[in-house]
Amino acid sequence: MKLKKEQKNKWKNKFNWKNISTYRRIVVLLLIISIPNLVIGLITYVFGASTIRAHLIENHESQIINQIEFIDSQFQDLEMNLNFTSHESLFNEDFSEINFQVDYHLAQDIADSLVSKQYGNALIERMHFFIDGPRPIVFNPEFRWVNASDAQIYRNYINDEDDFFWERNLLKESDDTHIFPLVLVKHLNPYINPNSNNVGFIIELNQEAVTQQLNSLSLSEDGLSFFIDEGTGLIISNTGTSQYMEDFILSESMDEDTRFISWNNQEYSMISGNISRVNNNWRYVSLVPVSDIIQPVTTLSAIIIVSSIVGILLSLLISILSLNRLFKPIRNMYHTVSVSNDEINSYDTQKLEEYWTKMNDEKKLLSDQVEELKDDIIGNVFFKFINDHYNYAEYDEIENKLIKFGMNPTKNRYIYLDTRAEGKVNRNLLTKLLQFNLEEVYHISFNEKYSGYVIHHELEDDTYEKLELVFQEFENKLVRYNDEAVEIYISVSSANLRELREAIKEIAKVKYRRSQSQDILTIIDMATIESATEKEIVTYPYDIEKEILDRMRFGNQYEIEELIDRFSQRLTSLDRRLVQDYFIQLYTSINQEIINQNVVPYEIVSKENPIKIIINSQKIKDIKNLLLNNILLPFFDQKENKEDDKKVQAIKETIDYIELHYNEDISLEECADRVDVNPYTLSKWFKEINGINFIDYLTDFRIDKAKDLLANSDLKIGEIAEAIGYQSNYFNRIFKKYTGETPGKYRSKFK
Repeated sequence: MKLKKEQKNKWKNKFNWKNISTYRRIVVLLLIISIPNLVIGLITYVFGASTIRAHLIENHESQIINQIEFIDSQFQDLEMNLNFTSHESLFNEDFSEINFQVDYHLAQDIADSLVSKQYGNALIERMHFFIDGPRPIVFNPEFRWVNASDAQIYRNYINDEDDFFWERNLLKESDDTHIFPLVLVKHLNPYINPNSNNVGFIIELNQEAVTQQLNSLSLSEDGLSFFIDEGTGLIISNTGTSQYMEDFILSESMDEDTRFISWNNQEYSMISGNISRVNNNWRYVSLVPVSDIIQPVTTLSAIIIVSSIVGILLSLLISILSLNRLFKPIRNMYHTVSVSNDEINSYDTQKLEEYWTKMNDEKKLLSDQVEELKDDIIGNVFFKFINDHYNYAEYDEIENKLIKFGMNPTKNRYIYLDTRAEGKVNRNLLTKLLQFNLEEVYHISFNEKYSGYVIHHELEDDTYEKLELVFQEFENKLVRYNDEAVEIYISVSSANLRELREAIKEIAKVKYRRSQSQDILTIIDMATIESATEKEIVTYPYDIEKEILDRMRFGNQYEIEELIDRFSQRLTSLDRRLVQDYFIQLYTSINQEIINQNVVPYEIVSKENPIKIIINSQKIKDIKNLLLNNILLPFFDQKENKEDDKKVQAIKETIDYIELHYNEDISLEECADRVDVNPYTLSKWFKEINGINFIDYLTDFRIDKAKDLLANSDLKIGEIAEAIGYQSNYFNRIFKKYTGETPGKYRSKFK
């Protein structure tokens, strides 16, 4: 018994974790196991993988050939079907003599035909049939008139010297990722239709469908495949343009069909070739990491190598931890604190504790400030909601935004209070009473007289009882200003934001028909009166307000004076207070539209606060002059000046960028992003100021540079094409199109 106890103590002492020899034994054991395994793993990785690699790589080419034949057949079908469509009798009418508003049967036949063809091919996203004329029209597939900027894009396509070709897609928005960047264009046969120069098809493709085709060339998740359109220079990839593709395109070995290449210390198997398109040529490239092909062998050898290295590193780590384990917590704390506090320069635990306490206090202060801001942010969201700033937003989206900013997601009812009160003291008093007695109250300030409150509560709680107590206390403490009564409208409880909006509209209808009460405080509970829609009421002229805001939104100042007159005439039968309220409502909407258009109101309003002027005005004529001469007309002047300045500056920056980067791949979309406008607007401005569109200006500039290099340098034609931002084949074509002769013939005149 004693012997067993001694043996147990011997082994216990031998593997005592407090004894440094224990760590030494573990380190030696790990090294004995890890080093031989590392040698075995390296031998397997180098020799075994390379042997298997040579046999497996042959499969790549055979798979790609089958896939590319299928892809080529898909695009051939698309091109052939479009060619057959262009010969159909339906599309070979003399469209210059047809009024589609009268001959709507023909318009419907065209639209039906386009729909059947569009949905009959998975590659097609949209099919356009454009007819030029004094008032251009397009079917895509439904009939519509075409605005000037879109019409110019369509004309650029159908006026091209080729009648069947692929070209860049200028119809899609810059941020529209589901549309393919190339379009297929087909003019109608001029021998069948003499007006074919004014009529043509443009087909936009679905990016996802093309990407699925490209994915079949990648063979693996880590593989890469792309097309290069030699006509436009566009790169179409299954993953998006990358630095690898740019370097690959610039490489000198593009003509090889199959080879291995290295990139970022990774070897790839590459298959490339050409597929012919109408009036164009596409080059395809498929890249597959070799590691994917020999994955089983490399994985096994890598596991052996990694486990061996981990064993070696673990042995080193154990030796380090044995010395630093006790001091690690203190050292980490010291490092964290000393980085942000120069006063702590030694292991002074008292200073560490003081600093830690200080940081906790600052954290609490910041948390309190953030909590205070949350109510203001939510109130701002409700302000925009009430003023219809979220016309196109789903109600669920707005509610999710409110919850994100801190609104309680467990409550599901809303009550809205609409208040009219003179004096900052009364407004502040009501706000404090509501926020003190109710859990979730969000204040919305519209102007100096009108405020709103959104109360978020649960079903069947005591919110209405608490409101009665608030109003009783408010009535006892409020101050009366200039015989102005305080009015509070209480909406019915709403189950969602959609019902809340309707409840607010009901309040507006009742509020604008009521006469002013003589009581110091008037509380109207919408739940106790009839629906405002069932009463004969004098409504606010929303239709005229909308026309005024539309003129402001689209920069049309004509008819503004007439609209203000019409607005005033609607109010002639109302009392002075209601007239003032209506004009304050109109001014608030106008002021908000001014802000929405990035114009600062105080820069155009030269007089004192317009609301005070409206309240103190005795005549409608004075209020009309205020809105028209001191607000609306100055707004139009400033807006026009800002738009002209922005237009000139945008074109100047675009031209400067072209002159500095003409040798790079420049697009209208890229230049539009640089000056923060959409491509259609930039194209319109460019033509308006320079008298020439963007593409022609860029091409003319590059052709002028090419002429200078052809006449005054010994560079090869391919080098000149690259120096001005073109590929060699496309350069020859575009140079001849713009000058009437080839680059070689032009150069021969100077030799």
